[in-house]
Amino acid sequence: MSGTRTLYLMRHGEAAWTTPDPERALTERGREASRRVLGKLVETDPPIDRILVSPYRRARQTAAEAEALLQLKAQEHSCLTPDESPAATLEALTPHIGQHTLIVAHQPLLGYLASLLDRGDLREPHPFGTSEILVLELEAWAPACGRIIRSLQP
Repeated sequence: MSGTRTLYLMRHGEAAWTTPDPERALTERGREASRRVLGKLVETDPPIDRILVSPYRRARQTAAEAEALLQLKAQEHSCLTPDESPAATLEALTPHIGQHTLIVAHQPLLGYLASLLDRGDLREPHPFGTSEILVLELEAWAPACGRIIRSLQP
């Protein structure tokens, strides 16, 4: 990866607790919040060129809102589930990171990825609300080579 890249880490929208974790669906409130924050992203940032998403239902549903708004097809990655190793996820996603990449996934993984890219450590995950997007500027796709520049809330 060469030059500065922008990474958008998005936690899925609010989900119901009525089924096993991988199959939990978004609530209507979760869909609406995701649409709102994605609308803010489109208004303020350069066009997203890639969407990477967890295979879990609520993340796929959140990514579907991004697909419709951005006219892009999301790529599903099994390394984006909640309890995956952040270091292994970083390695697995290396060939898939574009100039402006949106990753839709879960806590605690997203929080640990943000901490790893920003601070270079895994001591404490960065907090994420549902439907929140954390924007990072990356000099390289490696630990401590990025910086958190802002958060978008629904």
